Amino acid sequence: MVIQESALKLYPTLCEVE
Repeated sequence: MVIQESALKLYPTLCEVE
C-alpha cells in the first residue's frame, strides 16, 4: 500500500517541521 509508505515518510517529516 503506497498510502502506508507515504504516511510513514510524512510522520517524521511533520515532527521535524514542528
